[in-house]
Amino acid sequence: MAAEEQAASVNAEGVNAGEHICGEPSGEPSGEAAAVEAAEAAAEAAVEAAAEAANGAAAEAAVEAAAEAAVEAAAAAVEAAENVLRAVAAQTTRGSPKGTALQDTYAEKGSKEVWINTPSGSSLEKRQCTLQVCYAADARGRAQCRLALIFRGLGQRITALEKESWDERVDVYFQANAWADRDFCLKWLERTYGPWAETIEGEKILLMDNLDGQVHLPFRTQCKERWNTLAWYFTPNCTDLLQPVDRHFAQYLKTLIAAELELWLEDDDNLAKWESGQFTASERRVSLTHWCGKAWDKVCKMDDFIEKSFKGAGCLLTADMSELEAVAPQNMPGYSRMLAAELRKVQASN
Repeated sequence: MAAEEQAASVNAEGVNAGEHICGEPSGEPSGEAAAVEAAEAAAEAAVEAAAEAANGAAAEAAVEAAAEAAVEAAAAAVEAAENVLRAVAAQTTRGSPKGTALQDTYAEKGSKEVWINTPSGSSLEKRQCTLQVCYAADARGRAQCRLALIFRGLGQRITALEKESWDERVDVYFQANAWADRDFCLKWLERTYGPWAETIEGEKILLMDNLDGQVHLPFRTQCKERWNTLAWYFTPNCTDLLQPVDRHFAQYLKTLIAAELELWLEDDDNLAKWESGQFTASERRVSLTHWCGKAWDKVCKMDDFIEKSFKGAGCLLTADMSELEAVAPQNMPGYSRMLAAELRKVQASN
C-alpha cells in the first residue's frame, strides 16, 4: 500500500434497543419456545386429522375424545417446556448477556450492572436500526467518517422537531426494513462517505463485504470516479476473519451504546417510560441517535485499538511483510507463521 493511500473499513451492524440489557435474543425462538409452539401445532393437527377421519354422527364422540386427548397432550407438553425454561433461567448466571427473559431483574447491592425487562410484545424487542460503520486505520489528528443509522420506514412523517433533536454526530437514513440496500448505499456515498473522503488526499481503498448494495456497478463507479476510492471486497464468507470492523470493533461499539442506554435508564422517569411501553417510536429514534453518537465519539478516539483491528485482520500488510507478526485472524492460531513460511517458499522459488 502506497504511503498516500488510506485504508477504510465499512460494515453494517444491527442494533436492538436493550439487546445488551434485557438479554432477550431477537429473531428465531429458543429451542424450548419452539417446543411449545410445536406441541400446540401437533394438537391442532391431531384434531383436524380426527375430524377428517370421522364419518357420520356415530363418530362425533370419537372426534371429541380425540380432540380432548390432543389438547391434554399439548397442555402437558407446554407445561414441560415451561419447566425447562424455568430451569434454564435458574441456571443462568445473573448479569450474563446470554440470559433469558425469565431471568430475575434484581441485583445485589453494589452491582455494576442491573437487568430490566423489556415489555412483553414490545417493539423494543425488534431491530431498531442498522449501523453503517466506516472508519479509517489511521485517522490520528482528524475526524473519522460519520456513523450512519438506518431506521425502519420511509421517513415521510418525521416532524421537524424530531429532526432537530437528532444527534449532530450521526447521519440518519430510512429504509422500509432498515436494510443497507442499493439505494441507501448510493445515498451513503453522496452524503456520508463523500464529504469525508474529500478531506483525505490521494487514493483511498474501501474494504467491504460482498453486500449487494456495495458490489453493483454504480456504487463501484462512483467510488472510483467521484471519490478516488478503490472498492475492495473480501473473499465471500470470510467476513469474520478479514473484516476489521469485526475485530471486536463493532462489538465494543455496541457495548458502549448499551452503556449509554444504562445511564439513560438511571433516571426514574426514563425507566418508568421504558417499562410501561410508553417509549414512542420518535423518542426511540432520537434517543438512539444520541446513544450512538456518544458511543461513536468515544470509540473513534481509541487510535491504537482502531489500528490494531486493521493489523489483526491483515489489512495493513506492506509489500515487504514487515509487520506480518501482527496478523492474527480470529480462530486461526499460527496464521502469521504459516503465511511467513509460504512467503519464504515463494521468495526461494524466484
